[in-house]
Amino acid sequence: MQPITFELAPRSRVHDWDKAIAFAIAPAAPTFASIYFFTDGLMLASIVTAVCVVGILICGFTLPNASPGRVTLTGEALRLDSGFLHATVPLAELDLAGARPGSEEGADLRLSTKPAHAVTIPRRAGPALVVTPLDRDGFVRTLRQRAVAG
Repeated sequence: MQPITFELAPRSRVHDWDKAIAFAIAPAAPTFASIYFFTDGLMLASIVTAVCVVGILICGFTLPNASPGRVTLTGEALRLDSGFLHATVPLAELDLAGARPGSEEGADLRLSTKPAHAVTIPRRAGPALVVTPLDRDGFVRTLRQRAVAG
């Protein structure tokens, strides 16, 4: 079977101004103080600090818009990839027909980015799995189709 990939739902599609500004200003104060006290140059310290703030602010704006990860459904497993998290759950362990929108509190493995997009996939034995694909309804439909086909 052809693998099908679903992107995870981003937390938000808007810039998080306050976090980006805090992320940019936090290293600015020690940078300014270090340059000012070591070189005794107010102008140099101000220019270097301003450049650092602008550069870090640009990086801060890109962080929330980066892809949070993906869920890939292959013929034999469900692969979860998000940053440093890489997990593979064999389809034989999952009850694909029982997949449902919503989240479950006691879930074992949780790849949750946006609660409104949560999908709970029960396991045949043990705690459920919760993921938050961007196309929640398409994901549930695909899981149920695989359950019928397989």
